[in-house]
Amino acid sequence: MKAKPGKYLAAVVFIVLGALTAFWYAPPPEVSPPPNLVTLPLQTLDGGETSYAELPPKPRVVNFWATWCAPCVHEMPIIDMAAKANPDVHFSGIGIDSPILIKPFLEEIAINYDIYTPKFNIFLLFEQIGNENGVLPYTLLLDENGAIIAKKIGEFHSVEDINNFISENRS
Repeated sequence: MKAKPGKYLAAVVFIVLGALTAFWYAPPPEVSPPPNLVTLPLQTLDGGETSYAELPPKPRVVNFWATWCAPCVHEMPIIDMAAKANPDVHFSGIGIDSPILIKPFLEEIAINYDIYTPKFNIFLLFEQIGNENGVLPYTLLLDENGAIIAKKIGEFHSVEDINNFISENRS
């Protein structure tokens, strides 16, 4: 006996509707709490490994950037000036490019704050710390213990912007 094509279509529709219903009513996945950035492994540009835990505990401004991101590049000298004006805060950048791209780039731009690359999935981290779309530049202010106390998506336009970001969010 030959099956009718309509029966197959009905079966496929039934399966698809069942899957969509299961997906629609499934509980949302658990979101893990934001990681303590102090303990995340970072790669130095000379290939070594470090973490913020190896540095003296103090507030930190952590700027995520890329060599191809024009606003990131534009704000780097501003961040450098802010770092010099705020010696009680540790400033660093986490470049999401390969060190092979970052090293020659940094030879062209005069900055003195620490630059690292991640030794973790940067996009998973972005989801966990509130930057689901991976927008750059993205800057965090951490307290002395590494807890995130402020976030900024987008470029800083002046040292005053950075100073305000720090002062308005520190307790």
